[in-house]
Amino acid sequence: MADEPSEKEMSPEESATTDPAPPPEAIPAEEASAALSEPVEPVEAVEPRLNITIPFAVILIQLLFTLYVANTSTTPFRTYVGIGIIPILGTLALAAWWGLSMSVPWRQRLTGLAIVGAATLLPVLVSRPFAPFLLVYVLPSMTTLLVLTLVATVRFAWSERRRLLLMAMALCSIFFCFTRVAGVDGNMAPLIAWRWAGPPELSATTAVTGKTAAVALNPEPEDWPAFRGARRDNRNMVARFGVDWAANPPRELWRRPVGLGWSSFTVIGDYLFTQEQRGTEEAVVCYEVATGAEVWSNVVPERFDDVMGSGPRATPAYDKGKLYTQGATGILQCIDAATGATVWKRDLREDASMGVPQWGFSSSPLVVGGLVYAYAGAGDGKSLLAYKTENGELAWAAGKGTNGYSSPHFAEVAIAPQILQISNYGIEAFEPATGQVLWEDVWDIKSNPRVAQPYVVDFYTLIAGTGQGKGARLLKVVKEGETFVPKILWTSEKFRPYFNDYVFHDGYLYGFDGNRFACVDAANGFMRWTGDRLGGQILLLNALDMLLLLTEEGEVQLVAAYPSSIEVKGRLKALDSKTWNHPVVSRNKLFVRNDREAVCYELPPAPPAEEKPKEGAH
Repeated sequence: MADEPSEKEMSPEESATTDPAPPPEAIPAEEASAALSEPVEPVEAVEPRLNITIPFAVILIQLLFTLYVANTSTTPFRTYVGIGIIPILGTLALAAWWGLSMSVPWRQRLTGLAIVGAATLLPVLVSRPFAPFLLVYVLPSMTTLLVLTLVATVRFAWSERRRLLLMAMALCSIFFCFTRVAGVDGNMAPLIAWRWAGPPELSATTAVTGKTAAVALNPEPEDWPAFRGARRDNRNMVARFGVDWAANPPRELWRRPVGLGWSSFTVIGDYLFTQEQRGTEEAVVCYEVATGAEVWSNVVPERFDDVMGSGPRATPAYDKGKLYTQGATGILQCIDAATGATVWKRDLREDASMGVPQWGFSSSPLVVGGLVYAYAGAGDGKSLLAYKTENGELAWAAGKGTNGYSSPHFAEVAIAPQILQISNYGIEAFEPATGQVLWEDVWDIKSNPRVAQPYVVDFYTLIAGTGQGKGARLLKVVKEGETFVPKILWTSEKFRPYFNDYVFHDGYLYGFDGNRFACVDAANGFMRWTGDRLGGQILLLNALDMLLLLTEEGEVQLVAAYPSSIEVKGRLKALDSKTWNHPVVSRNKLFVRNDREAVCYELPPAPPAEEKPKEGAH
């Protein structure tokens, strides 16, 4: 052990490497407490990086497609594409983009989708009636507003962008909570209005009695005794009046409020008849032609509402001093035209064992040979019902159609009297007295059964639209032995009258391809010209070679019936809201109405010895 060096003998270098490190300097308690109390600097959150090019492109494409369809659509199908399918596809694309935005925490992505869905559905849940139609406007408005907010806040912090997105959703949702669906137009596009701005509506009243209408037993040539006139072809054969409306316009005689409904007028002498909804009651009303004063009303406790509009759709038929009316819920009545008293009453719901159709009972009754025909659409031999005019007893029931809104039509085809009825099944021809099916042309229309009437060109040929998207066709019906055989001469998918009317004049059809005014060569179905998208209804003034249009927006247009070009000769703004009711001209007076008011105009007198206007003359 003596050989080991002592501590005093170690060199300084050896001492430095072997001695333990000195203890750290003690930190005062006050300083340690202050260090612990200082705030810790938070770690900065990663800002989501959203590629807003994709949603902006989706919204832009959606907008362009919607505007294109809105400005070119002539049928409900194209309208459905523009205002329904395209926004739905756009919304799904945006939802997929948001769900795949990985830079946003998954909880925020799920929460965002849930909040957008709730904000979109809230207006629909609080809106009545016809709430689902409101989505047509809420859905594209919500998605467009959110995308524009993202674009406008691209330089904002994510927390601020989220707050602004929530505000945009809330504002959009609250705005639409104060709106409602006020109906649809002729192309089935929903019309919206403020919740508090309901249409003016007449309240229910007790039937007006005591007054008498002095009506002739049989109509005169100037009268308008049924839906679309005496021949139910929308053709006035005798009316003559001045056509220079710029120099001598029609003069308004009276204007009055009427109840809801899409009925037209029946005019007999000094009186006119129509159907209206007054509160909870459906009314058949008689007015004075000269003043518009109410003479009598007949009411039943019935009401029908749907997105097309509330109230009755049919027009009264006049025969031998009686009116025959069909209400939207199926009440068929025979009414004394002089007093308004009910002679007899039937219920199509009971007689056909059915409920009210989707758009209500819309067909106008037809009176021929002691029978009144009413279309029910129950199928299985209960589509068309025939009643005895004297007592309302059911004479026969027949037919296969289950969905349709066209009215029974009397004509002689193949030199045989027949009752023609169009429905989703096609066109069926019945023997008037027995209901025996004489012939049929099956179309099998799946959607939107047509509403307009067939047109019999001569004793063998007739023209009929085959429903939305199906076009129109010309049929020639011949009799081979004891069998009637319909033969298709042409079919055109470019002329599609399904809701609006058409007329036939000098070999040409004038009417609506969807809602677009058009002229078609009846010999081959070729389109001669197309005009504006007007909607509405049409009346032929045969003695003047003129067409009178009542557009969906309530404007009356006087148009020359020229196959070479469209020439508008006169215009008159008659009504200010949606108008689907057929116009009527009788004894130099024009009668128009919609679901709010009725107006009577005195038409200007024709100049002495006025000739028919020449084509191309101005």
